[in-house]
Amino acid sequence: MDEVDRDSRDAPRLDRLHGATLLVEVVRFAKSWAIPLVLLLFVAGREQGAPWWLWLGLFGAGSSFLATAIRFFTLRYGVVGDRLIIRSGIVFRQNRTIPVDRIQNLHLKSGVVHRAFGVVDVRVETAGTGEAEAQLSVIKAARAETFRGQVLGGRREPGSPGEDDRGELVRRSRLGELLLAGATENRILVLVAALWGLFEIGQDTGFDVEGMINTVGDRLPGGAAAPAAVVALAVLGLTFFGLGWIASILWTVVTYYGFTLRRRGRDLRKTHGLLTRFESTIPVARIQAVRLEASLPRRALNVLQVLASTAGSKADDHQGGTSVIAPLLQRSEADDFCRVVYPDMRLEDVRLERVHPRARRRGFIRLLIPGVVLATVFLVRGSTWPWVALALWVAFSWVLARARYAILGYGVFDRFLVARSGVWTRKLWIVPQEKLQAVRVERGPLQRVLGLATLQVSTAGGGALSGVHIADMGAPEADGMFEQLSRAAARGGSGV
Repeated sequence: MDEVDRDSRDAPRLDRLHGATLLVEVVRFAKSWAIPLVLLLFVAGREQGAPWWLWLGLFGAGSSFLATAIRFFTLRYGVVGDRLIIRSGIVFRQNRTIPVDRIQNLHLKSGVVHRAFGVVDVRVETAGTGEAEAQLSVIKAARAETFRGQVLGGRREPGSPGEDDRGELVRRSRLGELLLAGATENRILVLVAALWGLFEIGQDTGFDVEGMINTVGDRLPGGAAAPAAVVALAVLGLTFFGLGWIASILWTVVTYYGFTLRRRGRDLRKTHGLLTRFESTIPVARIQAVRLEASLPRRALNVLQVLASTAGSKADDHQGGTSVIAPLLQRSEADDFCRVVYPDMRLEDVRLERVHPRARRRGFIRLLIPGVVLATVFLVRGSTWPWVALALWVAFSWVLARARYAILGYGVFDRFLVARSGVWTRKLWIVPQEKLQAVRVERGPLQRVLGLATLQVSTAGGGALSGVHIADMGAPEADGMFEQLSRAAARGGSGV
């Protein structure tokens, strides 16, 4: 008898998904497809009929719901000894075994409907892939806590006397902090993209949006069309900015409401969310890099945000594969906060080296080229105003290149590589050398002429924090750093 059959005979009974799975999927389907369904019903009777992409999308959604139903009736899961076992499938039976000690992160997610039924979605992540290794949707909330203890119990350490069983409280974000975080991080581009999408949908469903705009323009008083258009564009721009600002605040508050970060033994546990609650368990040892970042408004207020990435983790989907571990933090608190992750890191002792002074020249040339090309195109067409615009662009490029040079910095401090970049949004990376997966040096054509190079390092983390680059170092310095970090990475960061 093979190993799978022995497991089937000897293992305790595996659990099923909760009965609310199908209802949760119906609600999820309705939420995702409410607008397309309304559009379908509205345009189905029109002469041109519904667009093909709408039918295709509904077919895909229906297929997804059918797959969820099959998964509900067939999936079984449970922790047997030191392994997580998941069985599923009807025609093609699948038996997955995940060693518990390979599990990097556990993410629990519960929306309003989930909480009404006392259930959660559970995502299991390992270092083998950036995708979820297992998705359990949905299971009882109490069962999820038991499951979390079975998976992570071996990594926990006893807390101090009187300590909350959930762990030591590291950070709790107040509502005022979240309002400030949203107000200083405008997501106007997201709103513009959404409005553009609505414009395209209107065009596809038969609404002559451009005709409506032209009709309004034709009704303007004679001779006032041009000034009115300028005023209208200005008002539209301010409206977009205002709506984007409000949307940013609301998004931040809804996403990070009730944010708490706790430490229990060797794990960090993060909880946040107003409508949808998120709970993530992150092993500290699996954190590959930490990044402190602050936009210009945040720097003026002496606040910043802290993000982290773990091995093989997508972490927070809305952050592009990185996990926010502090939505907003006073700059004076940054050093103590970073010691929660890296106890031997002292930010106040970091003094970064600047890149080569010729970085200013390279940055200026790179910014200048697009302006020169665009001005040349307009000059060929007979315009004369590009000369003024080009002069302003030259001045802007020079100022920006000098600002970029002043910010770029790097250094190795004990076992940590630290790098800084960003003009509008200042970013400071902290990467333990033992987490480095690859190191390389790149030289573009202009860099070779100027004797510069870019040092690239990568970790096993996911998202934007998986790689760090230090641009425009002097070529000898980049080669020396390459050798140093390569040796440290090969020896696991010891004895640089």
